[in-house]
Amino acid sequence: MEIFCQVGKIHNKKLSDLSGVLRDPFFTPEQDKIAYDVCRGENKKTSGRGELQYDLTKIYPGVAVGELYKTAGHYHSGGYAELFEVIEGELITILQKDGQAEGDISEAYAIKAKVGDKVIILPDYGFCSINSSAEKEL
Repeated sequence: MEIFCQVGKIHNKKLSDLSGVLRDPFFTPEQDKIAYDVCRGENKKTSGRGELQYDLTKIYPGVAVGELYKTAGHYHSGGYAELFEVIEGELITILQKDGQAEGDISEAYAIKAKVGDKVIILPDYGFCSINSSAEKEL
């Protein structure tokens, strides 16, 4: 990824930002490295039907306390979806949909994607993306 973020704003996400989604969130300050960067607002397009914002995410290679680097993830509530395309490397995206009772999951999927693949996150699903390589950035 030659030029990552030309006009957007970069947000660095360190391993300490992922403590809620790591199996073992305990590591030393020296191990608290940047796991991924998000470039918000790299491009925007507006039409009569609304606005489409283009963001970029770069997940660095690495392993933290036995887990490959990943994003913190989020849920798509409010009826909006997300489309992303893999432009370098390979990733695994974990999707889940809440069940009826609190803490229950009604559906879960793992999607492996490579360069050129597109992944759609449907409304009301949560997801995170994992760099499937400990050596190559995504």
